[in-house]
Amino acid sequence: MYPYNFIHYYFNSDIVDTKPESVFARLEIDKRSGLKTGNIPHDVYSDIMGFEMDFSKTAAENTDLILSKTENFSGQDKSHSLGLFFEFIFKTGDYKFVIDSFHLLNDKLDSGDIQFDPRAYYYIASAMLAMDMCVDAIRLIDEAIENYQSKSYVFISLKGQVFRTMQKFWLAADCFVLAVNIEPNYPEPSWALKFLHSVLNKSKCQSIYAKIKGNCKKNSPDYLYGMLADMAYHAGYVEESKSILRTQVRNMACKKISKIGGEVLSSQLDEPDFIIIGMQKCGTTSLHAYLSSRADVISATTKEIGFFGYNYQRGVDWYRSTFPHVIDAHGERLLTGEASPGYVYNMKALQRIKDHTRDTKLIMMMRDPVLRTISSYYQKKKMQGIDTPLHDYIRNLLTDGNKSHLLRESIYIDYIKVWMDAFGKSRLLLLNADNLFAEKGELRKVTDFLSLSDSGMGYLPHANKGSYPATDQVIIDKLSHFYKPHNEKLYNYMSCDFGWL
Repeated sequence: MYPYNFIHYYFNSDIVDTKPESVFARLEIDKRSGLKTGNIPHDVYSDIMGFEMDFSKTAAENTDLILSKTENFSGQDKSHSLGLFFEFIFKTGDYKFVIDSFHLLNDKLDSGDIQFDPRAYYYIASAMLAMDMCVDAIRLIDEAIENYQSKSYVFISLKGQVFRTMQKFWLAADCFVLAVNIEPNYPEPSWALKFLHSVLNKSKCQSIYAKIKGNCKKNSPDYLYGMLADMAYHAGYVEESKSILRTQVRNMACKKISKIGGEVLSSQLDEPDFIIIGMQKCGTTSLHAYLSSRADVISATTKEIGFFGYNYQRGVDWYRSTFPHVIDAHGERLLTGEASPGYVYNMKALQRIKDHTRDTKLIMMMRDPVLRTISSYYQKKKMQGIDTPLHDYIRNLLTDGNKSHLLRESIYIDYIKVWMDAFGKSRLLLLNADNLFAEKGELRKVTDFLSLSDSGMGYLPHANKGSYPATDQVIIDKLSHFYKPHNEKLYNYMSCDFGWL
């Protein structure tokens, strides 16, 4: 699902009431001061909403509290307050609390006193999706589409996510196509379509391509071009795909030099400067986003090229064409790279990287294997529609033990040794993702490894952060017990304790 901490951008309307006591005006003032609503901390939420949430109390008590605090608000202010309320409680991960609060407040709608704003609909439906209440989610989404036509593309895309979870992939694709056609600049449906082709046949890809190709304009976002190029390829239109890719690379490079100055060169690079090879669900998207935002780095056409894995048949010339060749105003070439976290598990990818690169530097990220395994389960649930509850799913995995692919993915020592033997410390950097978001020292390892400046480095922001319910301690304990001997081997190998035991 598209990162929740960006969704506020598509729901914030113009200020309609700027009096000092207006909750919405205060929210806008905070936003303009640099506090994005998706990332503001608990105390700022509390200040904006005018009261402190108490999760030791029931949903009924908290809903009564927000109603009492917003009793004298105008209809618009009350609506936005409720939207902020649902956004906040959704991000606590207590989805049952979200749904219970919705039903309690929904009972008040009969009086006409309360109107949910689109943000509230979005987070309530997302909570229903997280709780596998897909039919209820679709019913609520359809209501939101009817009530908020101007934001219909957001909810149509969310409906596609529900269908995808239900494994109704063609219906999901139709929703994503409709959302793209309504608002091409909204990223979620484009990203969804980019990774949906694997479950669609060639004829469906051709149909999708025909319906959306008219949306690509000169100033269209990169993700739209990337999705369209991939869809054209899988539809069998190889030359059209190459042409779209060339346009995308040129547009990306021109946007970059418009900010920093410099020149776009037509010659292809022989190899990227860096590849983030894994692990999956360990912050690779965040690190790639950080690097791509720097003035001295420009990304490939998309984060995950996948050439050394599932796209190898496209050929090395195609791979090279995905990297812009840009020099800045001082004549220095911008570094470029990609992040395909599936590479780390693929020994064919390892050999292909050896065959086709000489100096490309590789970055491997790790996190607490227990948390990574749980996160991976929810990713598969979202993308593949698995309906086995987490407790049963993990129990089945542990029964298989080391034979389980999902568990093996978090036995990091098995992969680190192989890649380190192949490339050595000069070309392979190992990172603890648990520290990467909190400590500049861990991020500085990246800038030093790539010979980048530390200027304005800051902290790494979370991108594509998953949202799912709190995990039962029994599951955590069982997974911790399984990974303990493997973590000990890793600590001995690296002479470092990551604190995962």
